[in-house]
Amino acid sequence: RKAALKFEVPWGLEKLHLNNCQIHGDLLKVADAMLQRVLLLKEAAEAMSPEVVEMIKERRLRQPHSLEVLGLFEASDNDPRQFFEPIRLDAELKLKEKWPELPLKRRTIEPVPETVPETVPETLPAATAAVAPKELPVAAPADSGVSTCTEIP
Repeated sequence: RKAALKFEVPWGLEKLHLNNCQIHGDLLKVADAMLQRVLLLKEAAEAMSPEVVEMIKERRLRQPHSLEVLGLFEASDNDPRQFFEPIRLDAELKLKEKWPELPLKRRTIEPVPETVPETVPETLPAATAAVAPKELPVAAPADSGVSTCTEIP
């Protein structure tokens, strides 16, 4: 929890779509997970120090959000979210106020050569033809809020 409050670790999912899902068991556990994320947001916003703000700027982190569960409570007359919605709105607003603006990174574009060769060799030299390109796994940024799996052999 300490590392999450300082934004040193990813916070996990931010949106969970459960439309047309049959959930058996206690739905209050899902609501509790949503409430715990709201409380974490609130605590993180209140504990943000200048050092944490500098680390956010250096690592170019994006602001985390509360856990939103879609398709589970909409048809319910006893939607538990109504009880912590004011806390969620307040926490997200406080965090947004303290979150640093990250300047856009400028991309450098290589100039296009004025002359382009008119012919392309039909065969590659033997040294380069024998080497096949190597595929490398690409994972989403650690703080993207997107669940991904990457298999590394």
